[in-house]
Order: sequence, then C-alpha cells, then structure tokens
Amino acid sequence: MGKRDVLVKILAVAGTVLTALPLLLPLIFGLMNVLSGGRFLVDFLMPAELFLVVLAGGVLLVWAAVRAHRRITWMTWSLSVAVCSLALSVGAAMINGQATGEIDPQQASWIVSLVGLGLYLLAVLALAVGGVLLARDVFRGGEG
Repeated sequence: MGKRDVLVKILAVAGTVLTALPLLLPLIFGLMNVLSGGRFLVDFLMPAELFLVVLAGGVLLVWAAVRAHRRITWMTWSLSVAVCSLALSVGAAMINGQATGEIDPQQASWIVSLVGLGLYLLAVLALAVGGVLLARDVFRGGEG
C-alpha cells in the first residue's frame, strides 16, 4: 500500500466524520436528554452553528475525491450547495430583520431563511453520504 493510498483513506474517513458529526450531535444530545428523564429535544440550528466543521470536512472530502479520482462532482456540488444555501439563509435573516429580532419569526419572510437552512441540511447530508461512498470505494481498492 502506497503513501498515496493511506493519505486518501485518511482524508476520506476524516472528512466523512467531520461532515456527519454536526448532523449526528443534535440527535445524540436529544437521546441523552431522553435517557436522563427529559424530553427528546433537537437543536436544528446546530449543524449551521458548526459550519466550520462541515466546511473542513467538505474540503477534506473534495481533496480525497480529487486524489482518488472518484465522486469529484458529488463532493464539489454538495459542498457548494451547502455553502451557498447557508449564505442564503443567513443573508435573508440579516436583510429581513430576523437576525436582529426586528420582525416576528411567524412572518412570511421567515420562510426564506428556513428554506435556505433546509437546503443546507440536505446538502450536508448529501456530503456525508458521498463521504461514506467515497471511503467505501477507496477501501475496496477502487482508487485511481
């Protein structure tokens, strides 16, 4: 096994873990709350708050995909959609006054922020699934 193979495997696994972690943590914390006698509560904003972790994982996955010559389009599109949709969500919240609390979150303008956040979550999920598939390809020897 060459140094190139080991590096691609490390990049694929680390990128997948970093990308999936912000999606899994709210569920894990919710289950911990249930087990301690509370209700199942999920912080749906946590993946957006952990954007830098997703970004780092996405960059590692793109790097691994380029080195492995596999799933490059999937990784780049998923990461691009994640970045752009989160920017849309945050930008809409800043423009319509939601970010500063100037408007009631029940107004129709709030929907743009929620749609952007939903697209972001789907893109991060696609990135994590692509990372699992890339890691599978690399560990099966499908590299190059």
